[in-house]
Amino acid sequence: MTSALRVDDTSAVALTNSDLPSWLSHVSRLPAVIDGVKGLAWRFPSYENMLKTLGHADGMAEVMAIAIKDFIEEASQSGDPEKFLKERVHKYKIYVSEFDTVKIPIRAANLFVAGAYEQFEGYLYDVVEDYEELMGTAVRKRKEKEPPLDYVLDVLPGGLSKNKLRIWHERYLMLEYFRHVRNLFAHPRRGDKAVLRARDALLPLEPLLREQYRAAPPNPPDSLTIDDFLLFTRLIKYLATDLCRIMEPQDDMLVEHAVRQSLKPRSPLAGLPTAEKNIDKRLKKVAGYYRNRFRRTLPASIVHAISERLWLEKHGNLSKYPDGRVSR
Repeated sequence: MTSALRVDDTSAVALTNSDLPSWLSHVSRLPAVIDGVKGLAWRFPSYENMLKTLGHADGMAEVMAIAIKDFIEEASQSGDPEKFLKERVHKYKIYVSEFDTVKIPIRAANLFVAGAYEQFEGYLYDVVEDYEELMGTAVRKRKEKEPPLDYVLDVLPGGLSKNKLRIWHERYLMLEYFRHVRNLFAHPRRGDKAVLRARDALLPLEPLLREQYRAAPPNPPDSLTIDDFLLFTRLIKYLATDLCRIMEPQDDMLVEHAVRQSLKPRSPLAGLPTAEKNIDKRLKKVAGYYRNRFRRTLPASIVHAISERLWLEKHGNLSKYPDGRVSR
């Protein structure tokens, strides 16, 4: 078996499928989250929003897939599919120019993937906004023709090469495949060479995918299924979990983050209680802000540090800080 790469290895971007043992044993590969969202120390707003919108998309796609199957089955059992369709056209007053029972579910699956990819891309840009807010600084702009996922992995801590391995390289390859599926769907005149190359890269991974994901490599665009769509959305959720972990801040960053947030007029941190009798309310408000926004319960020491720093920023000294223990 190939030995594991070093954590600081910068050649990861050039890995091929022959390096599969290295992917699986690489020290940068994040451990699986066993308890789902409960296993996350930080859940960013982009993550919460993505779960809601993508979960809704999953549900709607599944319902539509069932409706399509029922429609095709009824048409087949009618004995005269064309007559069956004409009756439905008349009933619902929807003009139909093409009726191909083989292509309908494939076309639907492509539509589902294209729609999910648009949500996915929007989520990636939301991730960047969350990270910029956390750090208090802007990251670089995305380069022309740079894949959005590559862009996000590159600007987050660790950089592109390391983060491909962190999020599990086989997942990266599958997400890239679905990007090409979407591109072919949106721009068919560009041809299918890119999407076929992306799928060819997945074929040697079939044993791994069947064992780890209970799935075969995604089908080609001309035979896509609802299962491919559901695999895609599952991968997006896996990625979102990993990006939350990659962005997880150090405690000392939170004090500076709180200072920046307190300068925003409508921020809950802008008007903390100042009277001595309200110190508990002050601390609860600080803790509540991070719990509500990031689903993170901060250690008491960090809550106190933030509270003291915000007092200092507003009053210039801590001589009257109302906690009964600071006198300066």
